[in-house]
Amino acid sequence: MEPNSRSERVRDRIDQLLAWLALAMAAGCVFLANQRFGSAVMGVAFQDDFYYYATVARNLALHGRSTFDGIHLTNGYHPLWLGILTVLMWLSRASDQRFALMVECVQSALLGAAALFAFRIARRFCSVPWAVTIQLLAASVVLIQLRSGMESGLAVAAGLALLAYRTSGSFSWTTRRAFLYGLLAATLILSRLDAGLLVLLLMVFDVTPAARRREATRTGAAAFVTGLFPVALYLCVNAVIFGAMLPLSGTAKQLRRHHTPSVQSLSSFREQIFHGKSPVYGLFAVLVVVALVSLLARRSRTAAPAPGVIVAVLLFPFVQMLLVSCMSDWPVWDWYLYPWPIAGVFACGLLVRLAAGRIRLMDRAGQAAFAVSLVLFATYTLLLLSGTNPAQSLTYLAGKDVQRFAAEHPGRYAMGDRAGAVGYLSSEPPIQLEGLMMDKPFLQNIREEKDLRTVLRSYGVRYYISTEYPDKLGRCVEAREPVQAGPDSPVMRGTICGTPLAVFPHGYLTNRIFDVSSPD
Repeated sequence: MEPNSRSERVRDRIDQLLAWLALAMAAGCVFLANQRFGSAVMGVAFQDDFYYYATVARNLALHGRSTFDGIHLTNGYHPLWLGILTVLMWLSRASDQRFALMVECVQSALLGAAALFAFRIARRFCSVPWAVTIQLLAASVVLIQLRSGMESGLAVAAGLALLAYRTSGSFSWTTRRAFLYGLLAATLILSRLDAGLLVLLLMVFDVTPAARRREATRTGAAAFVTGLFPVALYLCVNAVIFGAMLPLSGTAKQLRRHHTPSVQSLSSFREQIFHGKSPVYGLFAVLVVVALVSLLARRSRTAAPAPGVIVAVLLFPFVQMLLVSCMSDWPVWDWYLYPWPIAGVFACGLLVRLAAGRIRLMDRAGQAAFAVSLVLFATYTLLLLSGTNPAQSLTYLAGKDVQRFAAEHPGRYAMGDRAGAVGYLSSEPPIQLEGLMMDKPFLQNIREEKDLRTVLRSYGVRYYISTEYPDKLGRCVEAREPVQAGPDSPVMRGTICGTPLAVFPHGYLTNRIFDVSSPD
């Protein structure tokens, strides 16, 4: 894997330089270039669910309260990303443009970190041309994760950092290194809590076998577990302040009447992987299966550094999909796919290493693969740049419409799906009817399937904001909250009739505002 001649070393440095130039261009085009839209930057830089984070971060930074609607305390978020956004909100003094710029700088740094650690992991398996190819493949889907503004981009970077540290040639099971290994694992969990599945798999396939082989002493294994203490601290703080150890946003999606695997959830995963925002997800899925079969068949264990770690990483996406589908029948979005770039880096590296022992001219093939990946990555970046337009951010435009309406119609609002931008832009964010940004008592209303009109009255709601398809509009709204919940989950239902006070059509969905302060 190491270059044998001066010309190869020069070529490898050029390849790495070109890859980093492409990554720098991506950071500039996909993130920092959004500043050209001025005050409208928030409308192009993030997806609607990001605004749930941003609204809570603003309330924490300015008022010291973890709340979305300004009334109910909530922990409906992954803590590390919320903490970062709160600091940025405080530093920006809640200026949209400054806040967006700071977030984009953090996103650019996370892209660079993920790319760096992906390259280091890949180099444990293969030569530089193949390693930079894998680096760009991973970076292309990390861009998608980061563009959403959600926590998943941070989780990918944290996961790759953890695994690069563990698979480095200098790792040993000393107390200090094992403690740092655990601390990095805690960072990953706090970036996205279901990443605890990867840590659990590492404990099964890496930490425990190492202890049995006496590579890790009892002190080393204990040091790893001790490094996880921030997670225990987070759970305890949650229990004391919110009465729930885990985020209520996750609980709101897990109110199913049973927990067998949900066909709806698994179908949603399949759609996102094979027909989503990037074909690289599908490529990674296929390669992970091939690599996992090869590794479990024991044909490649001798060729793999830290084989237990690799088994854990390759199993991670499938275990995560199974757990999500058992717990929830809601659809999934692209940020649920964050395990695939992590597993994809290992799968690609392992398969290239195996092929190098069987196929001649693999080095030349690596150069060709890098050239193709470089061109495709640069083209993809430019397409993202040219396709960015505030007019395409339908939820943000709806939020601006509701903001103008609310300025002339004070009162308490309620909204279910797509309420993120509405809440961020409103002086009084709505009661979030999906329960994602609410408290435990509100989830009980959903669990008991209470009448929606009764719930709205009990929360003092005057204005209900519906989200409907244009061809389904009528005098009445047959409201179902949460609308995204699958067939096995409880929902609140209610019929809301009357002439809407406002109608805001945006693309394939229309928002209508009804006065529900008096009975029909």
